[in-house]
Amino acid sequence: MHKKILILIGVLQLMFFAYLIVDSQMILDKGEEFKFETALVDPYDIFRGHYVTLKFRQEEYNKEVIKNFTCTSKTQKLYAEIIKDKNGFAQIQSLNSGRPKNSTNYFVVKINNCLSPWYLSFPFYKFFLGEKLAQKAEKDYIKYSKKNKTTYALVKVYKGKAIIKNLYLNNQPLLPTKIVHKLK
Repeated sequence: MHKKILILIGVLQLMFFAYLIVDSQMILDKGEEFKFETALVDPYDIFRGHYVTLKFRQEEYNKEVIKNFTCTSKTQKLYAEIIKDKNGFAQIQSLNSGRPKNSTNYFVVKINNCLSPWYLSFPFYKFFLGEKLAQKAEKDYIKYSKKNKTTYALVKVYKGKAIIKNLYLNNQPLLPTKIVHKLK
């Protein structure tokens, strides 16, 4: 009896991880690509390794744009519907308390404060890299930001979920294209 329970627990664990992989792959396959302007920091986490923490220009949002919504706590979640501007960068078209009905280009955000402007938290803000690549990304970002060069994250968005596909510094991918295609 105990052996059957252990086997069942093992199968359930495998199914959970298989779901996570399939779900992420669906976002990469079906999601639309959006460019989010970034500012980054290179922290180190002893358990997770090196990663780049990202801040996005789009996280600051003017609350007057939203009608019929009152911010009551910073833990509220909203659905950010995304469109592309004339330069191909992501813009929040609308924030809604419910899922958009006519679009798959949205994801869940949280409000960090109820003052104006709102500061939102995007669900994607960490991009994991090797130690050398994370340090190089930080140095390159500092170099390009001083020269006012464009830095952005290429993010796939699909039905409420989003995944960072790559980072671009001065319009050059941080991860070589070969690696990104292997992830797909």
